[in-house]
Amino acid sequence: MAASRVCPRLRQIVMDEIPTNPGDDRYQLGTTLGADARFWRRAKWNQRFGCYFWYRSEPKLIVYVWRGPPMHQ
Repeated sequence: MAASRVCPRLRQIVMDEIPTNPGDDRYQLGTTLGADARFWRRAKWNQRFGCYFWYRSEPKLIVYVWRGPPMHQ
């Protein structure tokens, strides 16, 4: 997928969707990353891209981590 289509979607997720309700159940990973990492959340789209994040309510803080598809050589 071209960066011209990924970047607008990523921006929409990071700037609009996640900040609206970062605790939404659709972002929960459960123990996918291990029991010690249950606080991480994921917004996933197009079956290849994931924007991982964790948040705090007080103070209001969201930390994002981008994960794209694996690079092939």
